[in-house]
Amino acid sequence: MKAFLKRFIPILLIAALVWAGWANLPYLEMVAAYKAKSLCSAAYVSGRDIGNGAIADVSEGPLEPLKFLTTKIDEADKSISVSLFGFRPSTAVYREGIGSTLAIGISPEELRSQTQHPRPDFTSAPDKLWPQGNHVILPSEVAGLDLLKLNQVVDKAFDNQAQTRAVVVVSDGRIVSEKYATGFSAGMPLKGWSMAKGVTNALVGILVRDGKLSLKDQSLLTEWSSPGDPRAEISLDHLMRMSSGLRFKEDYSIDPEGDISMMLLRTGNAAKFAAAKTLAKPPGTFFQYSSGTSNILSLIIRRTINNDAEYYRFPYRELFHPIGAGTALIERDASGTFVGSSFLYAIARDWARIGLLFANDGVWEGNRILPEGWVDYSRTPTPTDPKGEHGAHFWVKIQGQSSRPPLPNGIFHMAGHEGQFVSILPEQKLVVVRLGLTLERGMWNQEKFVGQVLSCFE
Repeated sequence: MKAFLKRFIPILLIAALVWAGWANLPYLEMVAAYKAKSLCSAAYVSGRDIGNGAIADVSEGPLEPLKFLTTKIDEADKSISVSLFGFRPSTAVYREGIGSTLAIGISPEELRSQTQHPRPDFTSAPDKLWPQGNHVILPSEVAGLDLLKLNQVVDKAFDNQAQTRAVVVVSDGRIVSEKYATGFSAGMPLKGWSMAKGVTNALVGILVRDGKLSLKDQSLLTEWSSPGDPRAEISLDHLMRMSSGLRFKEDYSIDPEGDISMMLLRTGNAAKFAAAKTLAKPPGTFFQYSSGTSNILSLIIRRTINNDAEYYRFPYRELFHPIGAGTALIERDASGTFVGSSFLYAIARDWARIGLLFANDGVWEGNRILPEGWVDYSRTPTPTDPKGEHGAHFWVKIQGQSSRPPLPNGIFHMAGHEGQFVSILPEQKLVVVRLGLTLERGMWNQEKFVGQVLSCFE
């Protein structure tokens, strides 16, 4: 009987997928696009061996039905197409120095024919010690730190079902502990999901530093410029604090018509989709966590720079390369705008560098990259957030998590889907990076983990 069920259940799953594909085309487009994009980035950005496409990212837990979708890998063109037995395929195309992009509303050939403007080259310093270079020597002892206990805490982070993939702990500007799961390494760029929002924060900050934007700016988009359009009153500060009042439902359920699914997987212009939303509340009166807001900011950055060649160089020239984060890559949508809400890859050490920049008040080796006061602005709770959990595109307290004893005041976090975290404690000169594949809520508690790390220090 068990053998029969073992063979019969996959048949039922396939039949359900066939029914879902024919009866619900939006659902098919969504799941196929998710798998194609995830695999394309995993293969060509992270450099992982995806085999026939059956990797954990798209085949475990609630994503298990995706393994029955047909995956076609074109190594010559570096593209991946996913479909239900060839029906309505979704294709993601990789372009060197750009990343993978879903061909939505545009053919893969047209996507490849776009003016490329890849990220500029970066010259690493393999012989210099991290963070100035890429040479890491883990210490055998650190004053005021129980290093044995810390390494035990880090080891334990990998002994769970949360699928931790990388941990980096930085104290006083130095990596003091680091570990990677089997199949992952210090040189492998990994996705950050919504941790990209912290980078979008930094890019806006740089334009504020240069006087090209102000937090008081309004009438930010031509799409909101019609006479009497109340969206013209949305300020840059409202967008940074996700208090714009725009309708956007941040729902991660399997809903092909949901705002997240539509924006990231079913439209080729994420910012246009988000900017077209009407107001649900007056600007500045209501907090609503919204990935759409981050992509609107990406479009504002693009239009403020007003030169695509400069726009595509901007995050690398002004942020990543000055701090040595040479592996960081922000992917674009089919319209060419950076997906500032979700699609950023970097090695764990470069995620740590970004955290260290914020821990150092936006200053790197004496050079001010973020404007004075920007870090405090970023970690100050948003007035319209009744729970006081969110700052300006950073979390000051992670939703649904806690630590005993409570974490110190002043901590803030970059946080992403499936358990991606960079926790920043400026007063303690500490940065804690955790990357993984946590598919079930509650399987990873970053605040508790940071508390355990803190307990190793005097």
